[in-house]
Amino acid sequence: MIIWLASYPKSGNTWVRLFLNSLFKSKDSKVDINNIRIRQFPLRYDFDDLKINVDNIITNCSFENLQQQESKKGFSEASKDQDGKTMKFFYLGPKNNWKEMVNPKMINKIEATFQSEMKTLGYL
Repeated sequence: MIIWLASYPKSGNTWVRLFLNSLFKSKDSKVDINNIRIRQFPLRYDFDDLKINVDNIITNCSFENLQQQESKKGFSEASKDQDGKTMKFFYLGPKNNWKEMVNPKMINKIEATFQSEMKTLGYL
């Protein structure tokens, strides 16, 4: 099995790494958002010791669970704002309504620049 995970920053690969970590590296399927043992660019030998237990993985990786963990323990991959204050990483999740948060001019620019790709992927 080959797992290739590539994306731009803050696009969701952390959640995928948490899910894979829970699936492949955790004996009890628990998720610890500050102990991701699936590195950002995994190598084949990272998966040599696979022990799969899928019982509670979906629940443990739910957005709400990850958000609760961040509230209690913080999150090492969270960004900092201009003042150096740590920003919430697991912030909006399913409630993310980017159309209300992104400037309409920026939306138009993104759609114009990536029109072909967005049509192919069914976004336009």
